[in-house]
Amino acid sequence: MGRRHPLTIQIVSFNQSFTISTATKSQQVTELFTTMSKPRPGVAAAKRLSKCTDPKVWGLVESQYSEIVPHVKGLKDTQREYKKIGRLLSNENMKSVITKEELLSVVSWKFSVGKPRHALMKHLKSNTEASVREHSTAGIAEARGAAKSKTEETKKALGHFINLKGVGPATASAVLTLVQPDKFAYMYDEVINCFLPERTYTLPTYMAVNENCLSIAKKLGDGWTTSRVATVLWTAARVNAYDLHDHTLSKRPMVNSADETIIEKRRISKRRKC
Repeated sequence: MGRRHPLTIQIVSFNQSFTISTATKSQQVTELFTTMSKPRPGVAAAKRLSKCTDPKVWGLVESQYSEIVPHVKGLKDTQREYKKIGRLLSNENMKSVITKEELLSVVSWKFSVGKPRHALMKHLKSNTEASVREHSTAGIAEARGAAKSKTEETKKALGHFINLKGVGPATASAVLTLVQPDKFAYMYDEVINCFLPERTYTLPTYMAVNENCLSIAKKLGDGWTTSRVATVLWTAARVNAYDLHDHTLSKRPMVNSADETIIEKRRISKRRKC
């Protein structure tokens, strides 16, 4: 018999090819390679809210978060652990590292608020405790030193986490939004759909989402962070999807077309490299 060659799979994302060998035990398949075109339910409400400049409307939507928790399977339990990790990473406690167990808890929360991708778990679990501590320490330090408007610093902070197996921009952002909520939004599916025509899980997509959330936070003023904006946009979408009272349908101030320039500027081209 002739020599058998390992099976390879070619995945194309943003016009960039990746070849993965099934014979390579250290292969990493993350959300980075996944493209979804069908918008999540309720995204229309998130889009309406993204154009609203009235903090009162945003506050009303935010207050509905507790109403949607019972509708989301497992969220009550996973958010308890997620918030616990967040308190440790906050500026008050300044924890400088996360453990492998904490990383897996973050991913469990991520699966609750989005679509579970259990195939990632074996890759996540293959990380050593030492590697999680090493890369999370570097990523957290980079995030704490990053300026809000410094794109490269934001990318570097994300990059340290992405070096871990099974971790893409979405999982990285789930940790970093706990570290610096004023600089990092979580990459909710609904928020991607809110700003971009195609839902992809790449670094350029995350940067576009984060920049738009940062811009909205600045418009809303005191107390509004990049992370908070993303969470309320997600809440708006879920409220609409569960047929609860939709505050985004009420009369409210809207941004003008000139203010929407940032959204158009950050549209992701399929030709753009990750």
